[in-house]
Amino acid sequence: MILLLAGVGVTLFIVTFIIPQFAEIFMKTGIRLPLPTLLLYQIGTMLKRFWHSWILLIAVAWVGTSLYANTAAGRLRLDGLKLGLPLLGPLHRKGAISRLARTLGMLVGSGVPLLQSLDLVREVTGNEVLGRVIGNVRSAVEKGEKVSEPLRVSGEFPADVIQMIAVGEETGNLEEMLHKIADFYDRSVNYAVKKLTTLLEPLLLVILGSLIGFIMASMLLPIFDMIAILRR
Repeated sequence: MILLLAGVGVTLFIVTFIIPQFAEIFMKTGIRLPLPTLLLYQIGTMLKRFWHSWILLIAVAWVGTSLYANTAAGRLRLDGLKLGLPLLGPLHRKGAISRLARTLGMLVGSGVPLLQSLDLVREVTGNEVLGRVIGNVRSAVEKGEKVSEPLRVSGEFPADVIQMIAVGEETGNLEEMLHKIADFYDRSVNYAVKKLTTLLEPLLLVILGSLIGFIMASMLLPIFDMIAILRR
């Protein structure tokens, strides 16, 4: 985040203050701006001229998203989008499953009735989509069904989780199986986070390096044109 914020800050400073000054000098000398320079000049001018509008737009979007996220439909929609995100979606799902399994295993092991445990677990999933699945599980268990069946029907839980829960129900070791699920997904989340952070830093360096290279090219191209004109 530090690298990203620093890169964005430096880029905005160059685009809004440095590039326009260079472009104005070149335009006064009658040099036609290359496309990259012209593009950055227009972007910088627009950002500098309408900065208050951009801040207002960002603030309105932030407030609107927050209000929408506080509604039932909004939470369901946004949590569904979280689960569908590339790279981050599976990580979010694994973390929620780990919390769910760990909490349910602790409650069942402490002698809390299963229906009451499912009510409590629904609140700690951190995801409305998975929380509604737990609500369906609670309704099914109340009718005498097993926990694993509504999980399978939902399509939101991996097959290995459903299989381990089914085995735990059949053998009477549901608590043990839930803790094994939580341990496995804790390790999986830790591995995924380490892998993601390992890949993220060089990826950000490549993106920022490419962006800075584009900016430098937009500044150097008109200089080369000026040198070519002076040589004539």
